Amino acid sequence: MQPLGNRSRNAREAVDAGNQAKVGRKARVTKNESDDPTTASLFGAVWDALTDLMGSSATATLIRRAAKHAASKRPELGVLTIHRPVFEYEYILPERWKDDGHGRAELDELMRNLVPLLTELTGSIAVQRLQSISALTRAGVPLDDAHADGKPEVS
Repeated sequence: MQPLGNRSRNAREAVDAGNQAKVGRKARVTKNESDDPTTASLFGAVWDALTDLMGSSATATLIRRAAKHAASKRPELGVLTIHRPVFEYEYILPERWKDDGHGRAELDELMRNLVPLLTELTGSIAVQRLQSISALTRAGVPLDDAHADGKPEVS
């Protein structure tokens, strides 16, 4: 396990407990044994695209808000941690998201809540950026408002 440096106490405890996987900036879309990208890789692709477009602060705020709304249907999203240990925001994902297909329902629910926020705040720019990532589209990650069940309010 890598040293956590200035991480918050909750994030440190979660990683120490082995319940979560630390994922740094600029995650690569990696494949598992079945040649499908892991949920952690797909989330990393979303994070990287949005931070390149809007910066880590806006990305962290929107993903936190979407996760909060989505957690009512997928409680495991409550484990998703986004924090800023020094200058840039980082995220900590549930450990099982690194395994074959685990966490896809949670990621899909997160995206169903994130896409309407992105559309309301950026028009089609952010969503088009995500749609240009072939790993996300091949994996069937919901990337349009047609997939959204309820639109979270932007406040």
